[in-house]
Amino acid sequence: MKELKLYCLPCAGGSTALYKDWKGFGINVCPIELSGRGIRFNEPLYHSMDDAVNDIFQLIDTRGPYAFFGHSMGSILCYELLLRLQKEHHPSPEHVFFSAANPPEIKPYCDYASMPDDILAEEIYRMGGVDRAIIEDGKLMKIFLTIFRADFYLLSSYNQDRDFPLVDCSISVLFGDDDPGMVWRDLRMWRRYTIRNCEFKVFSGNHFYLNKNKESLFAYIQSRLKDYYDRIR
Repeated sequence: MKELKLYCLPCAGGSTALYKDWKGFGINVCPIELSGRGIRFNEPLYHSMDDAVNDIFQLIDTRGPYAFFGHSMGSILCYELLLRLQKEHHPSPEHVFFSAANPPEIKPYCDYASMPDDILAEEIYRMGGVDRAIIEDGKLMKIFLTIFRADFYLLSSYNQDRDFPLVDCSISVLFGDDDPGMVWRDLRMWRRYTIRNCEFKVFSGNHFYLNKNKESLFAYIQSRLKDYYDRIR
């Protein structure tokens, strides 16, 4: 029996640390470390969305069953990666989970790149994306903000003024009920991105709802992957 791999992509400024305690829920979680952070800290940060997708493409294996989970910026990376996989005729994933992200055609609401460091740090803290201890450590915060600004450049320079091909897999759109960046009129547009099923799931919490809802989140993920496990029994 081939074990399904859940490839997980992080948010802007994030690393595999976002998924560090996801191992004990009965799913083969495979966090993707992006260049320029974590164990790849000495590698260059990406200069474009294409750079990021080209790199991630080399890190995944589609010869066995797999699924994607992308949080915030990671959702956009997942979508562009899906287009690359489809273009090159790779097998489709069993399911894709787009978490805390508006559809690709929606431009970011905030221009984080223009915020002064202290204001940006507090904004990220407010969203739940960084601990107070990191904000108070000037050296660590400087490193984090450098990565975050580079990632946000990918999003702000991302070409939304184009056609967005449909993906050939079922998708789930996950979000927190207290995330000010998630607006229903925008979220529901995800339905236009797939030729298969699109389901919406709301959790309690803010932009980083997943940190406080692990058990219910994994129960939901497992329920969406049930079709695969039923087929191989």
